[in-house]
Amino acid sequence: MYKRVADIMRTEPKNMVHIGDHVHYDYSFPKRAGLKAYYINRLGRKVKGRYVVSDLREFVERVKDDMRSG
Repeated sequence: MYKRVADIMRTEPKNMVHIGDHVHYDYSFPKRAGLKAYYINRLGRKVKGRYVVSDLREFVERVKDDMRSG
């Protein structure tokens, strides 16, 4: 599905960002497809990492940081 969306948008999956609150469907699967995926860990599950955020505000700041660093 992610590749199809990338094709429609005329881009590569690596240029796409996906965010959601399901660790597998919104984080693991998109990452495997080559997207930059962020997991919203609102419930404080034992999932940590650069692309794990606690809310959308943190997500926006993380994306801004990533854009600045290239």
